[in-house]
Amino acid sequence: MAIAGGTAVVREVDGWRGMRLADGSAVWSVKAEAGCAPQRLAGGPDAVVAVELCSGRSLVVRSLTPGDGRELTRTAVPIAGDNPTVAVLSTAPVTVAVDDNTLRGTHAVLALDWQGLIRASTAVRRDACAGHGNCGGRKGSPMSAVMLGLGALAVAGAWRLVRRMTVMRIVTAVLAVLVLLAGGAALYRVGPMLHCWGSDRIARGPDGAYACYDF
Repeated sequence: MAIAGGTAVVREVDGWRGMRLADGSAVWSVKAEAGCAPQRLAGGPDAVVAVELCSGRSLVVRSLTPGDGRELTRTAVPIAGDNPTVAVLSTAPVTVAVDDNTLRGTHAVLALDWQGLIRASTAVRRDACAGHGNCGGRKGSPMSAVMLGLGALAVAGAWRLVRRMTVMRIVTAVLAVLVLLAGGAALYRVGPMLHCWGSDRIARGPDGAYACYDF
């Protein structure tokens, strides 16, 4: 549910319904577009923003008047997947965050103007996440540190076992150097992202700094 002016707007199975806050009586009903399903809803003093997921690989972002549900703007946002994460960040101007569930889809914060045109967008770079398949930092960053620690312990144990065997000492020393180099490289790569442990997404800005996002 969203509050817009003196109207409470609720999501229904096939659309949106506006009700007076004073007595709960229905004042308008708007159907979702053909082939679309209601997804997200947000309200402001002068507009209701409704997001619909459509079968034609697109999101439709609509702004409606709180009093009568009249459509003010309509914007179609192409997507590549079938289950994107969407959040309405603002109703004036209309601003939405779209995070597609495929690597090549839309990953951006979009700002729309009063005509429904996309006037500004800020990309949320999924390639800032290690391996692309783990963009949360919840698993990747701590796991690298854990694996480095376990590798160091394993090398120490192997050195203790073979410290009197000249050839094996050399082999173990080489392996130790390789393990430490690999672990150090992993920590160098993910270290700047450790502060985002637990966030939904991590993005890298133009200055190389990492920002945390929770959609």
